[in-house]
Amino acid sequence: MNRTHIASQIAKAFLKRVKDDKKALSNLLDFLTFLESSYKRVKEIKAFMLNPTVPKEEKLKYLKTLREKFGLPEAVDGVLEHVIDLNAIRFISDVKRIYAKEMEKELRMSRAKLITAHEIPSEYIARISQILKQRLGREFELELQKDENLIGGFVVVTDSFVLDASVKRALERLGTL
Repeated sequence: MNRTHIASQIAKAFLKRVKDDKKALSNLLDFLTFLESSYKRVKEIKAFMLNPTVPKEEKLKYLKTLREKFGLPEAVDGVLEHVIDLNAIRFISDVKRIYAKEMEKELRMSRAKLITAHEIPSEYIARISQILKQRLGREFELELQKDENLIGGFVVVTDSFVLDASVKRALERLGTL
């Protein structure tokens, strides 16, 4: 079995354990994101998880503690144990990426960043969200960010596309005419 196949199996197993709970679906993605970041950036965590002399029970205890902090059900413990058994923590980035795509399919919802130059009223955010849903046939969970360099307007960034309706971009286009 190759890396992608193992990561896919794990991601789908996670999804199967939480798919009936929208909050758990989102929390699991946050959990995987945190785990990926910790594994990549904290060398002690990486060493701990990859060390063959550390008992499986200790690794599982660590992952269960994290699971509890993210409000995930015990149903995912079997998958966490499988991750340890396969030493698949090495594939956590792939697991997270595949899980995110599968979650979007399940919810027919995608995550996106809505970047604006300034704070905008909630009615505008709702309208942008509504237009995205009409045009793309799915809902978006919008993460708001500010970037004063945009001058005005907004940019929507998802895994698959970028919609740039900023004043900065409009001015750049005028400069190329």
